[in-house]
Amino acid sequence: MRYAFTIIYNGLHHLTNGNFVDVMVNSFDKWVIVEGFSGNKGSTAWCNNLNIPKNSTDGTIEHIAQLMEKYPNILFHSKKGGWLSKDEQVNKAISLLKSESNGWLWQIDVDEQWKETDFEEAESMMTKDVSVAGAFHFNHLLCKDMDGKQLVGKGDWGDNLHTRLWWWTGQTFISHEPPIMQYQKSIKALPQVYEHYSYYFESDVVFKSKYYKGYASLYRNWKRLQSKKFKYPISTKELFGNSTRINHSKSYIIPQNNGL
Repeated sequence: MRYAFTIIYNGLHHLTNGNFVDVMVNSFDKWVIVEGFSGNKGSTAWCNNLNIPKNSTDGTIEHIAQLMEKYPNILFHSKKGGWLSKDEQVNKAISLLKSESNGWLWQIDVDEQWKETDFEEAESMMTKDVSVAGAFHFNHLLCKDMDGKQLVGKGDWGDNLHTRLWWWTGQTFISHEPPIMQYQKSIKALPQVYEHYSYYFESDVVFKSKYYKGYASLYRNWKRLQSKKFKYPISTKELFGNSTRINHSKSYIIPQNNGL
């Protein structure tokens, strides 16, 4: 069996981006979606607690309801008033799978795009050992520069390993950021690469500039990347300013496929 979970808040633009939904419903026996805003507790304590609606207002909930009428393998839960933390949110997804048999468990964020062939290929490279988790690199898509070149992040922040795959026998998550599951002892780097749209859409960047502490200049700088000539590679400070922990990592920004 193969399962996936996704947490979502105002993510309609991701659900309708490319073939995201088709890949999810065709690739997983159960796809669990948990909706709502996550507060600043647990592993997301470094975020701001925003005074905003705690459930999606962009049509996300209504769109998922329509998808569920078509695809019986979608399990959906929306918590009125939101969640204390993303840790609570992902463990709600686990609780919805409790009656299911053992299987491969994938975390697929709503801003990620995978190929259908990735899942079986990655699983075949893993041993069924709950102490090992699968981790993957990604193409970190940002905005396009003023010449229309697609910018991507590279390095520790830009495209480093994210844990996304576990052999699941009922265990829950210790944390969501980073994803760590009970009894997980190590991670295994796997060769599949996914597309990451976390800083691609304007509405996401606006939200992150408010939600993430120290990111107040993010949106302004993101717009600046689109309107100023740069000589690449450039520091991530051009996107995040000087206030974030990202600027202490080995990370940079380049146009996609420029060979660096």
